[in-house]
Amino acid sequence: MEEIKAMLRQAVEDGVFPGYHALVWHQGQVLLDEKGGYAQRVPREEPIPPSPIFDLASLTKPVATATLVLKWAHEGRLNLQAPASDHLPEAGPYTLLHLLTHTAGLPDHVLLYRETASPEEARKRVLSYRGALGVQTLYSDLGYMILGWILEAASGSSLDR
Repeated sequence: MEEIKAMLRQAVEDGVFPGYHALVWHQGQVLLDEKGGYAQRVPREEPIPPSPIFDLASLTKPVATATLVLKWAHEGRLNLQAPASDHLPEAGPYTLLHLLTHTAGLPDHVLLYRETASPEEARKRVLSYRGALGVQTLYSDLGYMILGWILEAASGSSLDR
């Protein structure tokens, strides 16, 4: 276990990832429960909290966000053809289906952490983007950020809850 801890610490120092929470459990016994590094390094360093929750980004999209949007659409709680502005008035004319399929005309890469000073400012920036609907498929994290906010608005709860 010491070798694993050393590898994780070195990976943080080398910039492979900002932080970690490693848990090794075998036959009902915890062999390793180690946290280290940072929850974030940009724009400022914040240490790993006592009970960290990691956003796995590209895994969060299909496993949590898309699954919940499709489940709620199946249950009639969301309409995939409805404009996002039905849930977030400041959102563009794209539908939930445009957001799910990366056809909302949103940019593929925006450095929000450099271009905005707060989560509120980043949200305002993301919701201000407008593009050609359905013209091309362009992978964009922004669409799934918007879907997450729609889920929060529809549920009255945060996405991680």
